Amino acid sequence: MYHRDVIAAVARRLPHQTQRDASEVIELQDMTAGGALAAHGRLRRVYGRFRPIPSLKAKIEEVAHEQT
Repeated sequence: MYHRDVIAAVARRLPHQTQRDASEVIELQDMTAGGALAAHGRLRRVYGRFRPIPSLKAKIEEVAHEQT
């Protein structure tokens, strides 16, 4: 998938968000290929950032404290 295809797919799954909102969490990173992929030179990686809302973050931390 291309970057714009990923953004469109994310925006379709989140109807309350615009494509611009989706593009803010989907990032591109150019990387130098190594190992078996070295013959390809540079690769482009598409990844998304996840920033939980404060209430979700609090629940995650609560569960982590319960497990320790």
